[in-house]
Amino acid sequence: MLDAKAYKRLVQEAPEAVMVRMVLEHALQPEAVDEVFEECRDDQYTRTLLFSSIVALMTLVVCRVRRSVNAAFQLQRDLLGVSLKSVYNKLNASDPQVCEGLFSHAAGQMRQVIEELNVPCQLSAGTQMRPLGAE
Repeated sequence: MLDAKAYKRLVQEAPEAVMVRMVLEHALQPEAVDEVFEECRDDQYTRTLLFSSIVALMTLVVCRVRRSVNAAFQLQRDLLGVSLKSVYNKLNASDPQVCEGLFSHAAGQMRQVIEELNVPCQLSAGTQMRPLGAE
């Protein structure tokens, strides 16, 4: 958690980053993420490592807060309470329908924010879209 002075400076210097973080926190609330997991899972299960913990960990990597899953794990090792191997096992065993369910949930949550802000959400002419991680 940032102290008030650091937060104020961040809002002044990088308001877009603060807004993105707030939208992601709204879209990926741990309880809702775990509910999506329970509704969509097929072969996966939960013992100690919650799906929401994996999503939070991967958010650090995707948003480039940490350079790798291992680096993000090192930051949250005590909070997770599992081994790095357990994290990779959970990632590798993710059911496609769980990922699809999470994407649909997050898109719905983000749509609510866009509608509340009354901001048009259209791509500019000539904008090309590609999957994340595509070459």
